[in-house]
Amino acid sequence: MQDGLSLRDLAKIEDFSPRLVWGSGPLLLVRADGHDKDAPVMFSTPVDPGVVETAEILVGEHVLNDYVSPGAVVVPVRKTDRNPFSNAVIAGRSATCDLRFDDKSISKVHAYLYPPENRGGGWTIQDQNSTNGTWVNGIMLEKGEVLRIPWSSEVRLGHVRAIFLGPEELESTVDYAQAAWKLAAGKETEKTAADTDDDWKPEPDAGDE
Repeated sequence: MQDGLSLRDLAKIEDFSPRLVWGSGPLLLVRADGHDKDAPVMFSTPVDPGVVETAEILVGEHVLNDYVSPGAVVVPVRKTDRNPFSNAVIAGRSATCDLRFDDKSISKVHAYLYPPENRGGGWTIQDQNSTNGTWVNGIMLEKGEVLRIPWSSEVRLGHVRAIFLGPEELESTVDYAQAAWKLAAGKETEKTAADTDDDWKPEPDAGDE
């Protein structure tokens, strides 16, 4: 997807700032495929099965370990020129949706996300009679129901799961990923060096023959 970037790509950017890339609006950190049977492919993004195995990463009340993988996708929640029909941000499979999901569990027009100025207060989400449902923090919305999305909420559309983040929370998550993957790479280098040392055998001296 043109608007989305993998966590792998973001972690390569020194002094990464979400505000410089996407502005001050909210973002979705979309869980990559390969972690469990309920996490299908998003945005046709290549999947890297490597998951950082460390202490729990907390954003709000949610553990992000399952989201912090190289193939996870970050996408801004904003209205695009593809959507001429509404002031809301539309999520679904249709080509006119602002958030376009490449997953059969997502309806063509699955949900509307409303910015604070449209509904007052924070961001909200409304299920648009989707086939496979919309959840916020484990609560399934009724058809047409509107529900507030607090920062750090887990949003599920069909089988696709994502965390609703502000720029500062995403920046902290990327900083963590950079440090964790650098540490993991260092451990792998040490292991390779140790394996090489184990395989090394001294050449016999000529006098020993």
